[in-house]
Amino acid sequence: MRSSALAASLLLLAGVAATGCSGKGSTAPGNAQDISGTWAFSSSISNAVLEASCVGRTSVTVAQSGNSITETATSGSNSCLVAGQGSQTSLTGTVFSGQVNGSQVSFSDNSGCTYSGTIRGTPADTLAGNANCVLALNGTGYTFLGSWQQTT
Repeated sequence: MRSSALAASLLLLAGVAATGCSGKGSTAPGNAQDISGTWAFSSSISNAVLEASCVGRTSVTVAQSGNSITETATSGSNSCLVAGQGSQTSLTGTVFSGQVNGSQVSFSDNSGCTYSGTIRGTPADTLAGNANCVLALNGTGYTFLGSWQQTT
């Protein structure tokens, strides 16, 4: 059945996407806040036309060198519901890269997602913002929008 194949493909793509996404932030030197360490990451993205939503929860380790960051998921999973069909995938090992510029942070993965947001607290204890994922399926790009948060 065509709709089942579409739903299964979207579940697979959205599973990768909901782990965390973002465009590259400014590389201008700034007073980058230190966000290195272990964080609890959560995200929620959806596409109303496809009746699809995904929620990801994982632990990430952030390594920082100046303004550059790398986040690596150390545990966690992503749950998606597409047209009434659910799935769950592991997020362990997913790697994101990005930038910190002052109190702004952005990062991305290779699945078409970008995450941008704000660093809160001194020292930093919360990162939060918007997620934007463009996922290609059968030659068509579908936009998933949502939010994400990291807490210490």
